[in-house]
Amino acid sequence: MRQHTTYLQFFKVQIVHEYLQSEASIAGAALRHGINANLVHE
Repeated sequence: MRQHTTYLQFFKVQIVHEYLQSEASIAGAALRHGINANLVHE
């Protein structure tokens, strides 16, 4: 059975910060970090 991964709020904030600093989309920033964009919105 696959274990559920929990990402720290700090990690999510880093991705959003990267998104705000560039012209990338949230999805693009999330994918560069290897996670789905839906996890950033939570």
